[in-house]
Amino acid sequence: RSLSQAYQAEKTQKLTEKQLKQERDFSNAVIDTVDALVTVLDHQGRIVSFNRTCEQITGYSLAEIKGKTIWEIFIIPSERETTQDLFAKLLAGEVPKRYENYWVAKDGSLHLIAWSNTALFDKQGKVQFIIATGIDVTQERRMWHKLEHQYQQIKLLAEITRKIRLSIELEEILQTAVREVRNLLECDRVLIVQITKHHTALPISESILPNLPPMLGYELTDPLLIGKNLVEYCQGKFLALADITKAEVGNEIKQLLQQFKIRAKLVVPILSHKQLKGLLVAHQCDRPRVWQTDEIELLTQLADQIGLAMTQAQLLDNTEELVTERTSELIISNQLLKAEIAEHQQTEAALRENQQKLAGILDNADEAIISVDEQQRIQLFNHGAEKIFGYQAEEVIGEPLDILLPEAFRQIHRQHIQKFSQSSEKSRTMAERSSTVYGRRKHGENFPAQASIAKLRTRQGMLFTVMLKDITEQKQAAEKLQASQTLLTKAEKIAKIGSWEYNALTRELNWSAELFKILGFTPPTIPSCAEILERIHPEDRLLVTNTLRKGHKEGKPWQFNYRLLLPDGKLKYIETRGEITLDNQGKVVKVWGTMMDISQRIKTQKSLRRSEEQLKLITDALPILIAYVDKQQRYRYNNRTYEEWFGKPRSALLGLHIKELLREDNYQKMLPYIKTALAGKAVTFEIENTNELGNSYWLNTTYIPDFNSQGKVKGFFSMVEDITERKAMEQMKSEFVSVASHEMRTPLTSIHGVIKLLCAGRLGQLSPKGEQMANIALRNSDRLIHLLNDILDLERMESGRDKLQKQRCNSAEVIEQALETVSSMAQANQITIETDYQSFELWLDRDRIIQTLTNLLSNAIKFSSSGSKIWLTCHKQENNALFSVKDQGRGIPAAKLEQIFERFQQVDASDSRQKGGTGLGLAICRHIVEQHGGKIWVESVYGEGSTFFFNIPQ
Repeated sequence: RSLSQAYQAEKTQKLTEKQLKQERDFSNAVIDTVDALVTVLDHQGRIVSFNRTCEQITGYSLAEIKGKTIWEIFIIPSERETTQDLFAKLLAGEVPKRYENYWVAKDGSLHLIAWSNTALFDKQGKVQFIIATGIDVTQERRMWHKLEHQYQQIKLLAEITRKIRLSIELEEILQTAVREVRNLLECDRVLIVQITKHHTALPISESILPNLPPMLGYELTDPLLIGKNLVEYCQGKFLALADITKAEVGNEIKQLLQQFKIRAKLVVPILSHKQLKGLLVAHQCDRPRVWQTDEIELLTQLADQIGLAMTQAQLLDNTEELVTERTSELIISNQLLKAEIAEHQQTEAALRENQQKLAGILDNADEAIISVDEQQRIQLFNHGAEKIFGYQAEEVIGEPLDILLPEAFRQIHRQHIQKFSQSSEKSRTMAERSSTVYGRRKHGENFPAQASIAKLRTRQGMLFTVMLKDITEQKQAAEKLQASQTLLTKAEKIAKIGSWEYNALTRELNWSAELFKILGFTPPTIPSCAEILERIHPEDRLLVTNTLRKGHKEGKPWQFNYRLLLPDGKLKYIETRGEITLDNQGKVVKVWGTMMDISQRIKTQKSLRRSEEQLKLITDALPILIAYVDKQQRYRYNNRTYEEWFGKPRSALLGLHIKELLREDNYQKMLPYIKTALAGKAVTFEIENTNELGNSYWLNTTYIPDFNSQGKVKGFFSMVEDITERKAMEQMKSEFVSVASHEMRTPLTSIHGVIKLLCAGRLGQLSPKGEQMANIALRNSDRLIHLLNDILDLERMESGRDKLQKQRCNSAEVIEQALETVSSMAQANQITIETDYQSFELWLDRDRIIQTLTNLLSNAIKFSSSGSKIWLTCHKQENNALFSVKDQGRGIPAAKLEQIFERFQQVDASDSRQKGGTGLGLAICRHIVEQHGGKIWVESVYGEGSTFFFNIPQ
């Protein structure tokens, strides 16, 4: 029996060892397939395992480094302490997020590695091993730096091109160029020099570090900039010296450059129309520097743009393509088990440990790792696959692999798997049959991928494992590169300009095509000087001939404007510039010049001056105060009325703060309106101020904001009118109306009573004609009493004597009482009133709101035809109650929608006679609504009807 047990134990052990070997074979296949760095460290940081990718990247074999700590072999000195601290945290059970550090390879090269770690614990819960899984992201970072560098180059080139197109200031363009080039190249000095007629180099623009001696303003006799090098510069060649101290140049040159602390030098010619305009120079002062090809190409492109700018400035006032395809490789791996274990218990422990390690790698890998059986059913779906495909593992385990493949790709994939299963290879890259593999996400999106596949034969059959990486970002990066190249091409386009060149030695004269267009001649035959002079305005011919003769005689450049009179009578304004090149004996070698049609600019300048003069005359003639105030509230323009008002000349007012011109109390009252204007909103208001004597005065003021090209407020226009007299007249009118209305009320009441007695027959029988006249008198006296009551109501509201008596009211009760008031009037006119209202609590003056609704309903009834409808609604709208009255009357013209809320305003003057009414009802409604803090308005389509709205805060 003991022999049987021993035999059974031995058989079980062999099966277990076979299973362990299959597991190890699977792990080896995974590791051999992918390019991830996988190393296993013990609790002292010593290297236990080291996969093939680690050997390829570092140049070390496992035998060379096994047993050594990782920081003594691979970590750069500056990161060793940080790495040891991180390892200590891992031993303490703290698993940090992904981190990056540099590894030093055997050949001394540096590799930036992105790491993720998994800790394996022993039975006592202590960390026994650390599995470090890394991805070499060196090339990815370099590519992003390249992309960023190219973007900065494109941005700089585009900015210089934009300034050339928009700016006429050469100094601004050049200073922008040298400043941005120095920042982009991270060098110590960048300058632009011109070659003088004395054959010296004159810096005209410079950007340097603060601690370096400037070269701007000095005429340099640097042989590297002049002399025999000029010939090569004229041919478009550049000069690049990485280390002056080791360069094959004379000691006198080295001593000269040492004065300015120059170690490395790059010189690129600035050419325009094959003429050397200057040199673009970059210096490195603190160390030698090898100038890169892309840096030289960038400076060459910028030199072309600067040449254009210098040519354009003479007319007016005397990236490169290098980025490699972004690649990133994300990988996974596993560690190898150390040795075969003889005992059954040790074998099982090793198997469990290996499973834990594999699970750790699968869970931490960013790549998708998917295993399928021979029937292509999914058996393994790691966390990386969940992130890439959008499925959870439990959704796809046991499902066919087709759910992860585009339909067009499924049959091809099956054929590939069949061939691979029959081959002797254990793993292969799936791109061998196609440049790009495609996957399908849960929501149906197809995406590009890179994939590799490994196979393992198990007791259950063949198991295929796919490692897949989403390369969508790589594709997008390629598209961005293409877009940046297109942008660079557009930025290199330049504007055409008329130019000419005369070679005194060969007597050859050349014109650009644009010059023929400007001067009105037909190419290609160049006209004679006499023909050209004939087209110059007679008054300008002497200026032209004298200036050109003086320039040729003295060898100095010229610049002047003249008029051109074309055969068709059209007058052109021309700006011309020219420059002469002399030989060593002072003889003219070449003459070249440019011409520009500035007719539109001259016309615009004249029009602008004329408009400014007209505007000044108009503003000075107006009796109101007109000013412009900047964002700091200081006056930048005042018209003549300001001088008369404040008794100071305009020169003394300019630059003053508003507070300095107004009293403090007046300024504080106007400050909210000033802030409104500076916030970008126009504002009109009436305000009462006091002068130094304590007397009050009224102003009607309008502030209109002024915006810059970016839409930001840079100041505002101020128009102020003294309305003190108008206010006094309005006060007198109000007082007169009030007194007159009170005085008329008593006799009118008596007259009305007598007429009522007369109409009722209490004073005797009247003839039919007499009754008709008495009824007319009664209606007119009713109308007159109603008018006096409205006038007195409005006067009390405007004077502030009529205070609101607010109380809690129900909206439904207010509407029903208003409807009850006008119901008889509606019935008499055969008008139907339809309602739609909610019942809710309001805080208001009940009688006044009923009065408002009654006025609006009465108007709607009066202006609606018999048999029509009126709609009354009331609803909550945010924190307001919104009332509306809609009719089917004749409507209101758009020009009178605001006017009808003023006193005695009606759409038609005949309305007061035909429809009755005083023209004060809507004015009273507006005062009541505004006293409640609300707003009233009307919307109308003329000929179709009107809708009056007002809201009351709850």
